[in-house]
Amino acid sequence: MVRGRWPDKGIVDELTKEFLAESQEGLERMELCVTELEKRPGDRELVSEIFRTVHTIKGTTSFLGFDRLQALAHTGESLLVALRDGKIAVTSELIGGLLDLRDRLREILCLIEITGTEGARSTDDDRELLALLARLKAANGEPFPNEDPAFQGRDGVHADCPNDLPSKDRTLRIDVDVLNRMMDLVGELVLTRNQILQSAPGAHTFPDLALRLSNVTSELRESVRQARMQSLGHLFGKFPRMVRDLATACGRNVRIEFEGQETRLDKTLLEAIRGPLTHAVRNSVDHGIEPPETRVLEGKPAEGVVRLRAFRHNGSIVIEVIDDGAGISTERVLAKAIEGGLMTPEQASSTTEREALQMIFVAGFSTAKKVTNVSGRGVGMDVVRANVEKVGGSVEVESRAGLGTTVRLRVPLTLAIIPALVVESGGQSFVLPQSSLIELVYVPPRDAPAAIERIGTTELYRLREELLPLVWLDRLLELERRASTEQRGFYVAVLEPEGLRFGLVVDDLRASEEIVVKPLSGVLGDIGLFSGATVLGSGTLAMILDVAAAGARAGIRPPANTSTMANTEPGQGDTARVEESGFAAERSMVIYESRRPGSGQGGNQAWIGIPLSAVERIERVPLSSIEYAGGRAVLQCGGELLPLQDDDAVLPDMEAGAMVTVLICVRPEAHTMRRVGMVVRRVLGISTSTLLAANEELYQGHLAMVDNRVTTVHREFARDLRVAAAILQEVA
Repeated sequence: MVRGRWPDKGIVDELTKEFLAESQEGLERMELCVTELEKRPGDRELVSEIFRTVHTIKGTTSFLGFDRLQALAHTGESLLVALRDGKIAVTSELIGGLLDLRDRLREILCLIEITGTEGARSTDDDRELLALLARLKAANGEPFPNEDPAFQGRDGVHADCPNDLPSKDRTLRIDVDVLNRMMDLVGELVLTRNQILQSAPGAHTFPDLALRLSNVTSELRESVRQARMQSLGHLFGKFPRMVRDLATACGRNVRIEFEGQETRLDKTLLEAIRGPLTHAVRNSVDHGIEPPETRVLEGKPAEGVVRLRAFRHNGSIVIEVIDDGAGISTERVLAKAIEGGLMTPEQASSTTEREALQMIFVAGFSTAKKVTNVSGRGVGMDVVRANVEKVGGSVEVESRAGLGTTVRLRVPLTLAIIPALVVESGGQSFVLPQSSLIELVYVPPRDAPAAIERIGTTELYRLREELLPLVWLDRLLELERRASTEQRGFYVAVLEPEGLRFGLVVDDLRASEEIVVKPLSGVLGDIGLFSGATVLGSGTLAMILDVAAAGARAGIRPPANTSTMANTEPGQGDTARVEESGFAAERSMVIYESRRPGSGQGGNQAWIGIPLSAVERIERVPLSSIEYAGGRAVLQCGGELLPLQDDDAVLPDMEAGAMVTVLICVRPEAHTMRRVGMVVRRVLGISTSTLLAANEELYQGHLAMVDNRVTTVHREFARDLRVAAAILQEVA
């Protein structure tokens, strides 16, 4: 054998590992192409792609000496040549045979990876499959008599084969540009380190070096994060085959569609949500989509649609599984809950629709009329929620009877480092993830007694004519209270996790930091109010609050009507086009006053807006706390030097002892997101703005309407708005 030419077995091992990784990727593409070929039987390019995959495996296995793989690939190649030459037609039996071939090749690759051989078990016999492929080639697609369409495993994978090759978890494809960028940053880091080592702590260049070190470190961290990111297309690619097999087994006619496959997520999180997402898709096919005859009687197309949609929202990745099936009957859910003793008829009568839908997450709960090999055992959605929450995510369900169901998975971009706000309550520090933070409100002592309204035992705060339920963190955690509300001011952190909008009352705000998340021990995890722990820049330990659990523990109930599916009614297509692109025509902005030349006629007062999602917080700092490094204003904030941007030339006009208003913002740049302090004259408030369609003849930038007044969107924070403006212009 050729293998004997290399005396060093390590060389062969490396070649084999490379072969396994490339073959695995090829088989993934093959599965997609085969399922797509069933929909487009005349597409010769799909046939050519499948042929190239099998041909490559055949050629490489003959070189490495894997005879079993070579025999299978050779037979499959002969079948594909006949298909490519038009000698046989595409049939469901042919598609099944090609998928069986793909599964067997993948199973053998798993065996090679684990054992180093092609298999020596009693079940490692390919004669039946080889005979099937030969019959399909010779008999113009007539199936082998013993072929069973249900041969495939539950997820469209051979039952004896692991879900993924072991090597797949240890390998990652990285763009060369990202690696080059990381290398450049490491070089910058080394240069900065050398300069710091040669400088005295009191040297006049030390602030410049500290700022440079902070910037390089932030950019390097962002580059490493980008290197770990993978597109969701890698995950979505497994579902066409799974939906096809499951629909056949359940007697359904289902088409799957994708949106946002280019959305990128940390590889660890991608693997963590694979199982929950698979279960959600299976539920949509089995529970959601009706049989074709039922759909026709209800005036629907016989073919049901399951749609996977992914997009970024407020620092998180949202993945939605949407079906146009029967929806979830809340009456049936409540009846099952009463039957199972989970609630009384009196409790069911006062349960809202949203609360009823939450029952599907109870362990052992199922509305299936019978137990099948797919569902009905009451094991599923509770595990889905538990697994998603383990990685700091959440699961929501929306449903409308007769129209369909949406299962929404929300996960952080990365597990390792997240932006967070450090708060103080009861003399202790706690951390709030910024992904759930909407805004911050300070209530001074003089306004504190009148600011709180009460309805029964519920305390509320009126925020822009909306009543916001309040949760006092010190009371929730039973901490020592320092003073009464009447004697001190307090901060309200407006949070919105999983559709629960409430205000968390804390004593003080400490800093905004990028924290490293550490897992909790079993004892602390059982408390149910914390999602992790971290070490702050000061060296102290702080607990990361699970804001959704805190709201639920405090008894916060979501609004009865929070479904976003209401926007899918006919006649609202234009609005849907904007919102489905990840942008909205209306968005909240921080509005501030500007008097710089060019901001208004003759330099008069103008309104400038920055998207609220880009503003971490608003600070009032003494003028004396602002320092200068290399001629640029900087501010020590949260243990880092924050560069200040004074577009309106506010600082030169201020007198000694004055207070400076600074917006702490996150600004997008070429390779990263950088924090910067925007010096402003006066913050006018936070308002909902309506984005205007782009009009270069009127203004070289982006405009919005706020309280019936034209407002300029700050140019450096308008990158996301450009797409929205273009969409609005198209809609107009």
